[in-house]
Amino acid sequence: GDALAVKADTGDLVWRNDTNESIVGDVAVADGRVSFGTTEGRLFVLDAATGASASGWPQKGVNVDKPIWAPVVADGNFIFMATMRGTVRKYNVETAQEEWVNTVADGAIADLALVNDWL
Repeated sequence: GDALAVKADTGDLVWRNDTNESIVGDVAVADGRVSFGTTEGRLFVLDAATGASASGWPQKGVNVDKPIWAPVVADGNFIFMATMRGTVRKYNVETAQEEWVNTVADGAIADLALVNDWL
């Protein structure tokens, strides 16, 4: 699928990034980055101005090997995401390094929200 940006006032296309994967969850936008997961199990972080992979992130995203249907959550420093197999993961937004992973459910996690220090 395509991640894309359009001008709000005209609808003109600003950029398009074809991930070749299915994007179903909402995107997170923070500090000039657009973050989202795919049903094929990849976490993408793009530069909001250009649509190219953000600095420090692989062009084809980070493979988490589990489907991502829930929206990702970003706070500017970290990205949090949940998989269809019950895991929650935290990534450093600058380095694309996984900070931690925990299995918190036996199956799908439908949504995440960041409130203070809690997900």
